[in-house]
Amino acid sequence: MAFILTLNPEEQSATVNRHGNEIVVIVPLGYDDARPLIYSLMLGLSPMAGGDLEFFFCIIEADNQYNTEKQLWSGLDTTEIFSGEHRTSILKGLLGATEMLVNAVKPSQVTMCTIDTEAPKKADRKHLLIARVFETCGYAVKCADEYHGKRVWQMERQPEAVRSMAAGGGDHDEA
Repeated sequence: MAFILTLNPEEQSATVNRHGNEIVVIVPLGYDDARPLIYSLMLGLSPMAGGDLEFFFCIIEADNQYNTEKQLWSGLDTTEIFSGEHRTSILKGLLGATEMLVNAVKPSQVTMCTIDTEAPKKADRKHLLIARVFETCGYAVKCADEYHGKRVWQMERQPEAVRSMAAGGGDHDEA
């Protein structure tokens, strides 16, 4: 099996779609040149109890021969599929699609949780980078202490005035 990456993180072809109560983005990644498998990145916002939204992402493995799909939620599930170079490109694609999603939807509050328990620091890196995307899109981000081996982030959209002051725009009077 050899995964062929077709994703160009600089020129993403993804759109924001509604799927029931979820808001989903699908980013085509590539295919297996030996088997009828196509890989895509799926990310989105899903409603939680209480009305908040949870940010999620996973890899979709679609089998064209059997017309089935498998969701791969852990990086451990993709170690035999993607090389380190592929992972770097996919991470860039994830971050770009996250920014597109957040700017299109502008949710007031979002929660994000790690999938794996007791994940190594390297695995948490992608979550930290996603949290940084939310920050650059105008969100205050808080990370809770680890609980049962998992991490949870809370992102809250800041009012325009707060974002403006944080960016240095609060130093002058408005006319």
